[in-house]
Amino acid sequence: MCLLAYVIPRSAPIGALLLTGYLGGATATQVRVEDPWFLFPIAVGVSMWGALWLRDPRIAALFTPQLSTLHAAAVSRPVASYIVVVRSPHTEAHASFNSGVNAEPSPFSNVHISAAPPVS
Repeated sequence: MCLLAYVIPRSAPIGALLLTGYLGGATATQVRVEDPWFLFPIAVGVSMWGALWLRDPRIAALFTPQLSTLHAAAVSRPVASYIVVVRSPHTEAHASFNSGVNAEPSPFSNVHISAAPPVS
């Protein structure tokens, strides 16, 4: 019955969900009896969902992130900017870099890390 629902294009997502439950039970049974072939039902389930992803645009839209969503996530993620000033008796060098993590103050006396204003 599950396979019939999977083969019919209109009910394929429901059939894949039911077959996933069936294969999950098969995996649990094989793990319980310590059968070394317990990965076989997992491989069948992954290939089943992969085939459904390739043939059904509804599943492809569900599991494939949209480009606009990825762009919005990248733009909204805050990135800290720091300015590093290295002082020596003879020269003074400035370097700027961006980092996604907060930097701790340097233990060295000649290095100073400070937060830079965000670049627009």
